[in-house]
Amino acid sequence: MIKVVYTNPYYLKGEIEKINELFEVGLDELHIRKPGYSKSEMTKFIQQIDFKNWNKIVLHSHFDLVLKFNLRGIHVSPTKRRKWSFQWKRVYYRFMKGNVQISTTTSNLDKFYKFYNFDKVFLGPLFNTSYRSDTLFAFEESELRKVLKNEFTEVYAVGGINADNINRVYDLGFKGFALQSTVWKAIDPVLAFHEVLSADDIGRLAS
Repeated sequence: MIKVVYTNPYYLKGEIEKINELFEVGLDELHIRKPGYSKSEMTKFIQQIDFKNWNKIVLHSHFDLVLKFNLRGIHVSPTKRRKWSFQWKRVYYRFMKGNVQISTTTSNLDKFYKFYNFDKVFLGPLFNTSYRSDTLFAFEESELRKVLKNEFTEVYAVGGINADNINRVYDLGFKGFALQSTVWKAIDPVLAFHEVLSADDIGRLAS
């Protein structure tokens, strides 16, 4: 599965160093979500990340920087999705750079076909960790499996994912998963990330 990490939404001391370490141990894609950052702050943040990994970065804001730094793509929040004429934005970014990845997030399986314009859809929150770590939060498993078999976009799991339930994500058939709190609320973010990866590998060998 493809491994994604969202940044902490706020300033976090030592975050850049941990991001660079995460890439070294297997991170496939980084989503920079800093809603309070100005364009200059976002620029500085990107420039501190190892240049060789810029093509693995997706921005949740200041999308013009995707073109400036030749980043992987943009992530359109549900709020932006409602405000924009999305077709026009997609054409613009693909025309200016070529094959810019465009992703979004949803918590609703209804009318999932509306996301045919997106390369990736992050679906969640997936797990209800306040009950049991492997209990699906708001989805019927049969309906979820139907969505995961769609042929027009890749579906990624987000929300409540950790080392205890990562094998459920794999068994359901998600293309990948995204972590945030599991990583950034841990004493050692890199170790927490590695523990999820190790659990995923063990699960595949056992299946």
